[in-house]
Amino acid sequence: MGIKDCKLWADVFDEKLDDCLAPELFEVVSGEAYEMYSDPYEFFVRTYFSDAISDTLRRVVKALKGEANNILTLYSLFGGGKTHTLLTVYHAFRKPGVLKIPQVLRGYSEKKRKELTNLAEEIEKLGGVSIVVIHGKSAEYSARPAKPLKYQAYSVKTLWGYLAHSLGRYDAIREDDDNLTAPAVESIREVLKGKRVIILIDELIDYANNLRRGGNETERRYTENIPTFLDRLSTALVGTNSVMIVSLPIEVREGKIQSVEERYDEVYLQKFLDVLNTAIRRVGSVSLAPLRRHENGDDLVEVMKKRIFEEVPEEVRTKALREMEITIKTNPEVFGHGGIDEIRLTYPYHPELIEILEEIIKRTKLQKTRDMLKYARIIVRGIWATEEDPSLVMPWHINLSDDRIVRSFFSHQFDSYAKVVDKDVVENTQKFSKPELAKLISTAVLL
Repeated sequence: MGIKDCKLWADVFDEKLDDCLAPELFEVVSGEAYEMYSDPYEFFVRTYFSDAISDTLRRVVKALKGEANNILTLYSLFGGGKTHTLLTVYHAFRKPGVLKIPQVLRGYSEKKRKELTNLAEEIEKLGGVSIVVIHGKSAEYSARPAKPLKYQAYSVKTLWGYLAHSLGRYDAIREDDDNLTAPAVESIREVLKGKRVIILIDELIDYANNLRRGGNETERRYTENIPTFLDRLSTALVGTNSVMIVSLPIEVREGKIQSVEERYDEVYLQKFLDVLNTAIRRVGSVSLAPLRRHENGDDLVEVMKKRIFEEVPEEVRTKALREMEITIKTNPEVFGHGGIDEIRLTYPYHPELIEILEEIIKRTKLQKTRDMLKYARIIVRGIWATEEDPSLVMPWHINLSDDRIVRSFFSHQFDSYAKVVDKDVVENTQKFSKPELAKLISTAVLL
């Protein structure tokens, strides 16, 4: 009995999906994304409901009932789980009943199952909720002065015009949309009046950054009004039954940007952050980290388990951990006197595999969650293609003969390692009496 007694999701065997692991929000809304993202059931059975995600859903419910902050901000760098959180909110408030399906709740504690069931029932009691998606990478789910969205009675040129149009109240903001001026708080409140609205804003910085660098002076000036709009929208939301969730591609500490994706203007980004910080002080806001590390484990590891393995039988897990514990205890000169607790947290992955992937992705500036999942798929698929049936996915299962792995892991400043891999790990290990064992050992040592 080994890891192959666990069941992988069918999509893991589809290589073309390796590069499609994080669809854009607008692709899901428009139905362009693969079914495992666009279908609420398929999405939720592969979603790990971390405490952060549950907390986000709970806060949105309370905001829609007028009982909590109306502004939620998601801070993390590329691949940090922002879009997946927004997708979870989108699907949960469109099809809350799916959260109660047994297959979706499988594998969670009784406390978590009850929590998700209660959330689903609370959402259902809310009745009609309008969801407006503003997405900076899509011309259909945003608007811009140079290429307005044309409708029968008018054309929409701005983000605020698009919001008003989406809620059927364009006339309340028509003049400001025509003039590219940020609307007054009262005008925005007129747009939101009497409605329960969830406003999901993603890739706003990408949108503004592209317009600022596009060479069109009118659009560049228009971007200067976007932080003002965000500020007034934050104010207008207070006292309503509506909520805004906005994601920003930054890491923040004490109100200041600590890290930012290289392609963005940090000075302009700080304007957005200052606006949100002002809103926090003035009207109240909550900042959320989509993925967290805590004493009971790592959310990213749980995501990797949930997205790769459809089912991990408890008897398989118990047997593997018992065998590993015996091995560790009977070989203290090799393993020391600890380690089994860490393995329990990361099973069916060995903790050192997680550490290696995280370190390589950090150093090579790959995308955290997305690429962790991508390489986990490749590694696990490689095990299933052999006759080996190990107890755990180990570091040496990273196949350094795979061009996709070598090209990604050993590029740019690390390209010299590619020659070492080719010579010492692939070529020279064939000279040993047990070449496969030599290759595994070489792989483990190098990584």
